[in-house]
Amino acid sequence: MSIHPSRAKSALLAACSGEIRRTASFNTKDMNHAEVSAQLKAVVETVLDGIVVISSTGVIEHFNPAAEKQFLYRQEEILGRNVSELMAEPHRSQHDEYLRRYIETGHKSIIGRGREVEGLRSDGTTFPLELSVSEMRIGDEIKFTGMTRDVTDRKRAEAEAAVSKALAESKSAFLSLMSHELRTPLTGMIGMASVLQNTELTSEQKDCLNIIQLCGNQLLNLINDILDLGKMEKGELTLEEREVDVRKCIEEVTELVSPAATSQQVDLAYDIAGQAIPSILGDSLRLRQILTNLLSNAIKFTSACGYVHVRVSSAPKQPGLVELHFEVEDTGIGIPDESKSKLFRAFSQAHVSTSRKYGGTGLGLSLCKTLPELMGGPIHFDPVVGRATTFHFT
Repeated sequence: MSIHPSRAKSALLAACSGEIRRTASFNTKDMNHAEVSAQLKAVVETVLDGIVVISSTGVIEHFNPAAEKQFLYRQEEILGRNVSELMAEPHRSQHDEYLRRYIETGHKSIIGRGREVEGLRSDGTTFPLELSVSEMRIGDEIKFTGMTRDVTDRKRAEAEAAVSKALAESKSAFLSLMSHELRTPLTGMIGMASVLQNTELTSEQKDCLNIIQLCGNQLLNLINDILDLGKMEKGELTLEEREVDVRKCIEEVTELVSPAATSQQVDLAYDIAGQAIPSILGDSLRLRQILTNLLSNAIKFTSACGYVHVRVSSAPKQPGLVELHFEVEDTGIGIPDESKSKLFRAFSQAHVSTSRKYGGTGLGLSLCKTLPELMGGPIHFDPVVGRATTFHFT
């Protein structure tokens, strides 16, 4: 079938003028028709969406460069061929009948609407595309313009996001279920160990019982951390806002971790600058959780004769508001440069050998990063490889 060049050009310009007016503004007052046509054509040839103009019988009359890139056809290959060759089944075999019925009855089902369909490339592969079709009349002839956009990358991103969300929800549900199932019998074991302490026991039995309670409490803390991690991933972790006695909080935490410091011959101390830290509104449980994780880590990685110090200072921030600055300093093994980026990642540790030698799951620091941020302050660290590390949070 032969196509008159002037008619194809007119059809193209008429079809795309509305779209072009939204993307380009021309001062046509002082321009002749040839200049306007040249600029309009330049826009059509450079627009990122594919533009395909067909006749009332479905024959392709224009195919812009963007469409060439999408369908892998050169313009000279595809002009004069039926547009159904760009469609995957079932639309390919139905298209001509649909077009004929529309010409006869005027019944619209896709014209003037956007929809997602599958395009068919010259190499036989298919791809998802957004298609919108509009109708125009030039003299007695009916033309149709299809605007096409390849949405492969978007669909891939949506699919990956859906998979990631499903995996995260599945993991969170599993962790929550297992944590609850483990915590119930574990709480019973710790309770019974407390009951046994009130009975007559030999010194050896008391030592064994203390180990049972210590291990049980460590496991219970781990389960609570896992539950908190699951809540944070789902955005369900809520903070209380009550009056917090900061001094009491620090004293309780240092008392809690002091047995571990004593057993490792690590000096544990705290210093409250000015000795006049005011009571604040916040979540004392979460503050204890941050300090406990940081101090436990510091003690674990500090050898005999080293020290772990906690310092607290305050500074006015705004009228009626005070910012507290916490520091946890140790003389431990430090943090290698290559491990800094993954330090706060859940279930990640600085090195495989770290887990073997010192134990731990890598959950504590992940919580220590998120909890201060939820409480309105960041956390960071100043490492000296092989010598010391200081964690700061506000």
